[in-house]
Amino acid sequence: MSNENQSIRAGSTTSLHSGNSTKEGELDLLDVVYQIWNGRKTIIISILVALIIAALYLLLLRRNGHLRR
Repeated sequence: MSNENQSIRAGSTTSLHSGNSTKEGELDLLDVVYQIWNGRKTIIISILVALIIAALYLLLLRRNGHLRR
C-alpha cells in the first residue's frame, strides 16, 4: 500500500495535494473533495443499487394493488 493510501485510511491531517499540513482539528476541504472524488465509483454504484431497489419496490406495490395511479 502506498504512503498516500495509508494516510487516507489512517485519517491523517497531512494535506495530500501539497506539502502543507493542517492544524489539529482543522479540515482541509481540498482533501475532502479529493477523497470523495477517489470514492466516486463506490458512490455511483451505491446510488444505482438504491434506485434499482426503489424501482422494484414500487413495481411490487403496483402489481399487488397497493399503489394506485
